[in-house]
Amino acid sequence: MDAAERIAQLETAVAARDAQIAEQQAQIAEQRAQIAELERQVAA
Repeated sequence: MDAAERIAQLETAVAARDAQIAEQQAQIAEQRAQIAELERQVAA
């Protein structure tokens, strides 16, 4: 594997990791919204 192939491989891995991070951030945002709703219900 030459340097260009290795760079391409690493860029693909980074893109996959970035996509996974974005998905996890979306899940966290959803969970925070659920927590806020539960807190609202408890306060009511």
